[in-house]
Amino acid sequence: MAEGTWSESIHRRSLMLGCLTGVVTVGLKAGSLHALSFFAGGESKVTHGDLKNWKSMPDLKGFEAAFEFLDKKSVADVPLGKHAIEGEQVYALVQKLPSRAAETAQFESHRKYIDIHYVVSGQETSGFAPAQDLKLAVPYDESKDVMLYNVPQQYTKNEVKPGQFVIYLPGQAHLPNCHLQGPHDLHKVVIKVHVDYLAAKRKQG
Repeated sequence: MAEGTWSESIHRRSLMLGCLTGVVTVGLKAGSLHALSFFAGGESKVTHGDLKNWKSMPDLKGFEAAFEFLDKKSVADVPLGKHAIEGEQVYALVQKLPSRAAETAQFESHRKYIDIHYVVSGQETSGFAPAQDLKLAVPYDESKDVMLYNVPQQYTKNEVKPGQFVIYLPGQAHLPNCHLQGPHDLHKVVIKVHVDYLAAKRKQG
């Protein structure tokens, strides 16, 4: 992927204010961003890039708080655990864990939150598939904002190396933390951005 471009980006209209019309119900509060048909069905591509280029990516509007947190020189020294950025609307989960074999895991997707996966050290394969194409294994748990799926025979495999991030929207099922050219010890930051927060930020213009 060329630096500062969106060759693997979501369709530009998907998160723009103009798509806040045509709302459909997907079992959540109608009128919020996660009730859009886009989030119900997912998109065919994800956003995958280098952190150093985020300021030159205009379609990251609304994600500034998340990327400013990641862009801190001291992010590698942030303690493990949960860290509020904008309360429960935007928060970070700092993790250290071993990579895993894809066949031992399950795809996951969310409704309320967007995931930004950033690799501090190590490297991983992060699987992706539209949720609508997968076989549901565990129904949606609203308290955890997650549903799980069986791993299909074919899916997109994103290589995520130190200094890189990948964004998964609701409806975009993902399989993070998997081996890339063998096992690795991963140091990651996962930032959760509530879809209503992003909608409000984009509405502000």
